[in-house]
Amino acid sequence: MNTPKANENVDRTLRVVSLVVLLLGTGAAFAGLLWSPADLPATPGLHGQGLYWRDTAFVAGGSQGSDLLSLILILPLGVWAIAASRDSLQRLGLVVVHTWWLYLSASLAFGAIAFNELFPLYVVLMPASAVALLLALNGLGVSKVPRGMPVFLVGCGILTGLSWAILLWLEMTSGAFPPATYYTVRTTYTIDLGIIAPACIAAGLALANGWRWGTGLALPLVAFAALLLPMMVLQTVMQIRVGVAFGPEAAVPFIGFTLVSVGATWFLIQTARYLRRIRP
Repeated sequence: MNTPKANENVDRTLRVVSLVVLLLGTGAAFAGLLWSPADLPATPGLHGQGLYWRDTAFVAGGSQGSDLLSLILILPLGVWAIAASRDSLQRLGLVVVHTWWLYLSASLAFGAIAFNELFPLYVVLMPASAVALLLALNGLGVSKVPRGMPVFLVGCGILTGLSWAILLWLEMTSGAFPPATYYTVRTTYTIDLGIIAPACIAAGLALANGWRWGTGLALPLVAFAALLLPMMVLQTVMQIRVGVAFGPEAAVPFIGFTLVSVGATWFLIQTARYLRRIRP
């Protein structure tokens, strides 16, 4: 049984770990946008810019788009959530913040970009954000989820799995293996196909069956899905800025994930309204 003192200690720990994660993540985002290593080549060619000069223009632009999202959305939300009174809305905000840092740091640490000077920071940020996410989920107080969320999550899992599986099949059948297009692995394929898609299906089925752990798994997945639209917009803007051209075929996945993001945002708002009604 949790005592008031135990809850206070958890809240204090959550704030401290969240502040550490916010400082690490913000530092990485500023470095990604502003830092130019000393060994930057005089003629980058097809390489990216600044910290991401070892990457292709597509990957570098996408990474800087993620850095922008970290600064203009995740940072303000994190500051508000840490400074807010200790309630469930604050914890929900921190769930969104730390879900983003966990996904981003895991992607960067496991090879979504070429090795760079911030690799140790990505490695530290990954477990720190995971701990902070678990602390934020602890005692969140969501005893029920909005109607339709289980079906939405299962649908997201199926859509994500099919989308990335088709793209992977098209790349492999066309012979697009490293080093022609990527480096060593396709981290996004690994995380989205191997973790995100099955986790969405598992969370949806758990919620449908009333299993308690389903909520703890569902909320981070919905939080990340809600961030898809701003992430894709900022990544596309930064990719176009560095000269990446997109064909009409890019509109199909963009539209699909936009619909997923809009739906997830709606469920996140409904969850926040529920928490506002039940908070003391």
